[in-house]
Amino acid sequence: MQMVGDLLFLCGSSAWATFTLLLRRYPMPPLAATVTTTLGSAVVYLPIWWLFLPSTLDQAPVAEILMQAVYQGVLVVFVAMLLYTLAVRHLGPQTVALLMAVVPGLSALAAVPLLDEPLSMLTLAGLAAVTAGAVLGARQAPGIK
Repeated sequence: MQMVGDLLFLCGSSAWATFTLLLRRYPMPPLAATVTTTLGSAVVYLPIWWLFLPSTLDQAPVAEILMQAVYQGVLVVFVAMLLYTLAVRHLGPQTVALLMAVVPGLSALAAVPLLDEPLSMLTLAGLAAVTAGAVLGARQAPGIK
């Protein structure tokens, strides 16, 4: 099962990398890219979810559904995507991709106080290596503008 998860992670990473590169190759306003991506995803996924996937949505409290809709639908999908597309436009896909490597480190460090997760020495070493690579990769080489 671990291999399936790893393959799905690689597929997701590849899709995100492709999206990032396409943003640079076919420049469009960040708001247009965000709306197109979020609405396109909804049009493809929602009918599949509605028709074929099991759901207990009818048992959930309306307040919980609304809170999740605002958090997941607006903040996580729309606002985060808009900020990401703005970052790609202003910083470039290479810099944004390198800086995204810092996200796992920040998540792991935040999980210690927020979720009481332990950090092993091996995890810390991996986080340090990824963070160092992101910092070194994001630095501008001398003479390049």
